[in-house]
Amino acid sequence: MKKLIYCFAVFTLALSLTTLAQAASSVTLGATAAVSNELNITASVFQVDSKGTDVYTDDTWNPTPASTMTFGNLTHLLIDGKEAGTMYATPYYYIALLGGFSSGRPYTIQSSCDGLVSGTRTITGGLGVTYIDGNPLNADHTPINTSPMTGTLGSIGPAIGAPRILYDSGTAGAARTIHAYFGIPAYKAGGAAPYPGFVPIPTDTPAGTYTGYVVFSIALK
Repeated sequence: MKKLIYCFAVFTLALSLTTLAQAASSVTLGATAAVSNELNITASVFQVDSKGTDVYTDDTWNPTPASTMTFGNLTHLLIDGKEAGTMYATPYYYIALLGGFSSGRPYTIQSSCDGLVSGTRTITGGLGVTYIDGNPLNADHTPINTSPMTGTLGSIGPAIGAPRILYDSGTAGAARTIHAYFGIPAYKAGGAAPYPGFVPIPTDTPAGTYTGYVVFSIALK
């Protein structure tokens, strides 16, 4: 009789456990993921050979990122031997590939340069932002950005002096990659300035190797 009662009890317990296990038709688990505030800028700079002309279609890129904007020996003579009226760099200019990331907060991308120095002498003109592209392409001509631009591009002008805004994200603060062109150009045909606020480098600038730094930064608005 005791064995029967014991067996009955065990059977009843097992049946109860089975019933409990089958009571829920779904199981809910919590899931978490953290996204930290991000404020980063990426920068890669590439040397471009203009072939000494103003025709961009024949320009060639060096695919290896540059660590220095090396403009080489400046000249004050144009290709046809005429006086340029300023010291300028040929045939090289540089394209900076700049990406801004801010976790959706409004930001600006800027560049700054205090000048090019040789000893006690400083070049405070010439170097400028000559073009800004908000829809740059990869090497295979596909767009780098996959969404429409919601911000606004900065203006071209001197790269030396006050920081220059290259891109303003607007209120959306969406991540964006832009191209900014840097060069030490000559006057355009007919004597027009290559960009607004252009300050020529005097043709009697003392000889020397002039060096400096171009700083790219991102800042919240």
